[in-house]
Amino acid sequence: MSSQRITVGVIAKMKTPVGNFHEEAHQDLNEKLEDNFGLALNYDGDILIYTDSSQESCYVGLVLAGEDIISGFERKLQASGVEIYPETVKIFFDHWYDGCDSNHKQISVSQAWK
Repeated sequence: MSSQRITVGVIAKMKTPVGNFHEEAHQDLNEKLEDNFGLALNYDGDILIYTDSSQESCYVGLVLAGEDIISGFERKLQASGVEIYPETVKIFFDHWYDGCDSNHKQISVSQAWK
């Protein structure tokens, strides 16, 4: 059954975009990142996503990010070998319905860094 969720994480702009989710390069890298490093790509393939926590929002009154969410992101980033623009690192809190696509997967570079 679908429900409302709260997802907390980090996004950053990638130095080398891989194209949108229809392209094989995107699918291959996204699978590698998810399976091996706990990272993911947005649908445009130009933003790297790290999820610190995700839970049903009906059980959430207060959301606290991990003790050091940025360090967790940096460890996974270093292990993955993906290069980002360090000045673009942002923490996000996404309240979304998991019966559809999440905001943090749909966000574009122009929306995140106006």
